[in-house]
Amino acid sequence: MRKILMAAIIMVAAVTGMAFSDESNNTQKSNAQYWYELIPNGDPNNYLDYQRVSSQPCSGSSSNVCGVFAEQYSPSDIEHPNLDIVTTTVFKP
Repeated sequence: MRKILMAAIIMVAAVTGMAFSDESNNTQKSNAQYWYELIPNGDPNNYLDYQRVSSQPCSGSSSNVCGVFAEQYSPSDIEHPNLDIVTTTVFKP
């Protein structure tokens, strides 16, 4: 009886350990974040209307979007922002 109980405990521990290791391997890594400036007359809701810049594009108080600090669109596309993952939005002066 004692051997069966020990075997059951070991099986449960092994299954639990495998479940946690699979879950941690499936976590998606975040992409890098950059500043993106909205092109002139661009649509702030269209990710293709932004271009990557080296620093914050502007700082103001209007309601017109100037740029965003956001995660890159995809691992292979750092030139456009993922508008679902925006950390900061800046507005035109």
